[in-house]
Amino acid sequence: MPELSFVSVPLETRFRCAHCGTYRRALVQALGQGGRNVWESSEAGDERALADAKKHAERTLLFVPCPACGKLSNLGPGVRLRIQLLCFVAMPLLVLAICAGSAAWVGIDGAAARIVFGVSFGISILSGVFAYAFHAKPWTKAESRTQFLSAKER
Repeated sequence: MPELSFVSVPLETRFRCAHCGTYRRALVQALGQGGRNVWESSEAGDERALADAKKHAERTLLFVPCPACGKLSNLGPGVRLRIQLLCFVAMPLLVLAICAGSAAWVGIDGAAARIVFGVSFGISILSGVFAYAFHAKPWTKAESRTQFLSAKER
């Protein structure tokens, strides 16, 4: 049975503004999750969670204004859109396909099939909402989770 590991760690990352070229180091409070299989060591899940936290920290900087010019990265909206498409399109379509395929395989037809497809559609929408609600969103409180290091701290 797989086990999940969760981490919330401060990570030092590099920030580079695409608008003014400012380069700064930043300390980001990042979230990560990772899993391990039964035959792997307990550190495998922790390592995957830390790798996920590093990605989360890098994505968080896309939603923090530059300390010099105050502009946001142009890549932030693309990250947000990808997460929303994953949760509200891909995930529900996958759940709907599994439920509908199972009903077709069992041979349900007629009025019962319409009920099964309706329930499947409802479950698929709920799965997308659930996935979005519990996904670690890098834009949530991005500014309060980020501290830019001064030139002395380099």
